Amino acid sequence: MRFLIITTVTICIALTSMPTQAKIRLAKSCKQYTSLAKSAFILFNKQELISLGECVAQDILRMQMPLTTLVQACNEIKEADGLLGITALSKAEAIRIGQCLGAINYVDTRFHGTKVNIRNKYGRRSNLTYNCARGQLAVDLIVQHNEDRFNSNGIRNIICEPQ
Repeated sequence: MRFLIITTVTICIALTSMPTQAKIRLAKSCKQYTSLAKSAFILFNKQELISLGECVAQDILRMQMPLTTLVQACNEIKEADGLLGITALSKAEAIRIGQCLGAINYVDTRFHGTKVNIRNKYGRRSNLTYNCARGQLAVDLIVQHNEDRFNSNGIRNIICEPQ
C-alpha cells in the first residue's frame, strides 16, 4: 500500500513538472459576440475587448482576407507599455491590441512547426520547418514592415523563418 502511494505521488509530480508544448486553442468563430446588443459593449472590460479583437482578426485571416490595420494595431501594444499601461486604453485601442495579438496567435498556431514547401535546384524537398517569433519580438517585426495589407502568408513571411 505504501509503495502504491509513493509511486502515484512520484508519477503525479513527474507529469506536472514536465514542460508542455501545447498550441494555443483558437476559437472556431466569433458567434458569441454576434448576439450581443450594442449597449452590451459598454459594459465590456478591457480583457473582453481584447479577446473580441483577437477573434475578429482570426476570423478575417481564416477567411483569407487581408488585415488592413495590423501595423496600427501593433503600434497600440507598444504605446500600452507606457506608464499607465492597460488602464489608460480606450475601447478602440483594446480592440486593436486584440487584433494584433489574434493575428500573431493565428499565424503561430497555423504555421509554427509545419514543413516549408521549398524545392531546391535538384527537385528535392527541404526538411525545414517554420519557427515563428512570439510576443514582443513578433510585434516589433510587424511594426518594422510598413505595409497596408497583410494576409496570413504575409504575416508568416514576416514573423516565421524556415529552420
